[in-house]
Amino acid sequence: MSFLIREAEKGDLESLLNLYTHLNDKEATPADSCAEAVFDRILRAENQHLLVAVTDGVIAATLTLTVLPGLTQSLRSYAVVEHVVTHGEYRRKGLSSALLAHAEEIARTEGCYKLMLITGKKEESVHRLYMRAGYSSEGKTAYVKPL
Repeated sequence: MSFLIREAEKGDLESLLNLYTHLNDKEATPADSCAEAVFDRILRAENQHLLVAVTDGVIAATLTLTVLPGLTQSLRSYAVVEHVVTHGEYRRKGLSSALLAHAEEIARTEGCYKLMLITGKKEESVHRLYMRAGYSSEGKTAYVKPL
C-alpha cells in the first residue's frame, strides 16, 4: 500500500472529525464554525503538527505532535504525541508506524531531547506498535488528571 504523510490542510477537517470516531467509538463532531475555529487555531500553531497519512485520496490515519520549549536539558524542547488513530479498514498496514517515525523526525529536527506518548488503550497490539516505534513504559510513571 502506498501512502503519503503530510501536515493537515484547511480542507481536511471533516475527514479528520470522521476519522476520530475510530479513536473513541463516538459520533463525529460536527464540522461547524466552532470546530473550524479550533482546527484553524491548530493549523496556525507553530508548535503543533497535525500529521495525516493519506492513501487512495483518503485520510486513513493521523496523530498530533506538540513541541514545547523547556528550561532544562540545556534549554532543549520536548515533544508530546497525542491522538494517534487509524481508520479501522486501514489498520496493520504501517500507517501509524510511519506517522510515529515522521513525528520523531520532526522532534529531532526541532532539537527535542525526548518524545512522550501516553495511551489509554489496553489492546496489546497498540502497546506493541509503540514499543516497535521505540517507546518504553519503563523508567517513568504517567499520571493523568481529567479536567
